[in-house]
Amino acid sequence: MHQYNFWVQLKSNGEDLVHKYIDRIINFFRLVRNNIESPKKLFRTFIRIVTSTILFIAIAIYLIMMFIKPWLDGDGEWTYVQGVWAHWQTLNASIIAFVASLVAVYVVTYNEKQNRKSHLLAARAMLPQALSDLTINTKALAQFYKETYDYWQLQSPKPINKPKPPKQNIDSAIAILSNCMQHANIEVVEAMAKVLNMNQYISARAQNEYTDKYLNRGTVWIVNQDTQLYELGEMQARINRMFTYGRKLNTELKLSDLTMMEISQGMYALDITDGKYPNAYKYLSRKFGCTMEDEA
Repeated sequence: MHQYNFWVQLKSNGEDLVHKYIDRIINFFRLVRNNIESPKKLFRTFIRIVTSTILFIAIAIYLIMMFIKPWLDGDGEWTYVQGVWAHWQTLNASIIAFVASLVAVYVVTYNEKQNRKSHLLAARAMLPQALSDLTINTKALAQFYKETYDYWQLQSPKPINKPKPPKQNIDSAIAILSNCMQHANIEVVEAMAKVLNMNQYISARAQNEYTDKYLNRGTVWIVNQDTQLYELGEMQARINRMFTYGRKLNTELKLSDLTMMEISQGMYALDITDGKYPNAYKYLSRKFGCTMEDEA
């Protein structure tokens, strides 16, 4: 019975070990894939690897020449080893000082990194609410854009019936994103800044459309509708990516270029369907040089 339990436990431990190393391999390839999707991250990883390799080689050479070779050359005599160390006393003192400074820098950097990480996690925990507010605002903007398009389609549009742009209620969302941007890395900051920037100029365009009294605005609006609806879908796609980043705090934000499918899903979320607005989807296909079927 004891022998049976031993082999069962051994098998269980072996399976756990295999699964553990499989998970490590999967995480490694996932890291490689993420680095390839982000050229800046890939370059930084390459520099880090090269620097670490050079530093490791330098340390290995120093340890061999200062601790192993003297013992071999002096046949294990302590006086010979001590003489070598005394001869290189200045170098050894410099190395000790250098190592001490590296340790001090590492401790400070580690503490700052942990503090930054804890602040970022606290800020990310509030992201879902901020992204929900941004989604509500984006849907309201999309509704305004669609109603304005229908308004300019009328034979004799009256100013009193002109759609009004929605009032933005995203101050809390902006504050949450700004808090995240203070503690996140530069790639995440750029991704969040892109969303805020798009919201700013799309909202400004909506306000300008409402206050503009010239009738030729109708022609301009109809001509540019495809690109405007595409931009709304792109902004929503960027917001959708951040939901996973906010809900799953152990994940990284996807930083690769948006796909055609992601933007299409963003447009559908705003009720910009290919049945109602086929030209917007034709513009989407032209941007990517393919159709949805090709990408699938």
